[in-house]
Amino acid sequence: MAIQVNTVGATHLQLGSIVTKGANWLNARASGPLAGLIAGYWQGAFLRTPVNTVGLAYFLSGVDAGASGNFTAGNDAYMAVGGGNPSLGTRQQRPQVRGRANGTVDLYGGTGGAEGLAGIVLDQVPHNQPTLMLWGVTYLAHLSPAQWRNWVAFVRLDTGAVSSYVAATETNATWLQSTTAGLAHQIFAARGTGGSRTLVGTALENYALAQGNFPWDTANDAGVAGVGRPHHDAIRALAGFGANPFLTYADLAAAQAAGTLPYANCQQGRSDIAYHWTLRDLSSGLTNSGTAGTATLVQTDFNSLTGGLGDAADMAPAHWYGGAPGITNPVIKFIGGGGGLAAGANNSRATVVSGSRTSGQSVQRRWVYDTGHPSAGTVVPGFDWAAASTPTALTWSTSDTLPVGGPYRLEVRDAATPALASSSSDWLVGTVALFHGQSGMEFSFYNG
Repeated sequence: MAIQVNTVGATHLQLGSIVTKGANWLNARASGPLAGLIAGYWQGAFLRTPVNTVGLAYFLSGVDAGASGNFTAGNDAYMAVGGGNPSLGTRQQRPQVRGRANGTVDLYGGTGGAEGLAGIVLDQVPHNQPTLMLWGVTYLAHLSPAQWRNWVAFVRLDTGAVSSYVAATETNATWLQSTTAGLAHQIFAARGTGGSRTLVGTALENYALAQGNFPWDTANDAGVAGVGRPHHDAIRALAGFGANPFLTYADLAAAQAAGTLPYANCQQGRSDIAYHWTLRDLSSGLTNSGTAGTATLVQTDFNSLTGGLGDAADMAPAHWYGGAPGITNPVIKFIGGGGGLAAGANNSRATVVSGSRTSGQSVQRRWVYDTGHPSAGTVVPGFDWAAASTPTALTWSTSDTLPVGGPYRLEVRDAATPALASSSSDWLVGTVALFHGQSGMEFSFYNG
């Protein structure tokens, strides 16, 4: 599931303190704690914007040092998506990033001003269509001399089409040298005026802040001569498209560290997923799974409006959650004994089945009449979806006493993402029969 805004300006998710750069990136690659390693940053999130929102912006994340929701104080930075009102100009029609250092200097170079990303015009992010958004500042070592450029990209999850744009000028040197510039503080905007507030229906999932460089395409130009663009193959892999293996943020960082990304014309760089909140729900999705400790987002309701934040459907592709839980099938899918609903139930034996799961994945199971049964396709009474037990972090199990007969089909699924499902057919329940030469075999038949 994803987290969705249910009321305008009522609630936000915020860290206890601002995440700052913490390093002079202009010098970091030559000396200091990041020598020869990583510098720069990028952020990512799966986004779904609401419909009927002409003329308004969708706030995603940022640093609001003044806690006003207006994003005008020093050290403020934000990511927002315009709502598409032509009368308001390009500011309301494209994703935008704005940042300031010491309250006066634009984070990015050029004359972007309030538009943030100078010279960048993105196609409008489609309303109510799940989209992967990425934005950051990357060190381009393949240029001579090397440069820092900011960029933004998105890919629609219905088509896999990628749009990306790179600033026409270098990132502001004052900001690069700063060790206190804010990178992240809150998700959604609860207060402020105008387009600062996040609109009802905006949903977000898998928000991450990475230290380091996003993989860069050194050959394909995105409108800035000789610079290239964030690598579209890597973006597609995160979104579950393309011919290359699909990736999560953690997979991408691991491949960069190993230098194994299989893309042509690629400056692989290095990155580390410092912060990653899945935002799958308001209980377990707010704890950081990245390398920067256990920073947890806290939900704050400023004006006591009912609704606040709630859960919405998943947006991230299936590979983000480790795939479907697996079923470990025995050699013979047979349960001897009388069965739980048959006469002489004292002879019944429970069906014990186990399987694999992704760590932390909640698994549900149900039993359905299988092909060949008069009620094929319907749920066995009393055995609809219910939680399976989790004996270990990587396994699940179920123990059910089924009625005599069959065949049955066992189905298991990820409780949070029901589309991640597996099944096992041809289970039988009954009494033991012995056959010549097969004294150890158990056999059952449908006796309805």
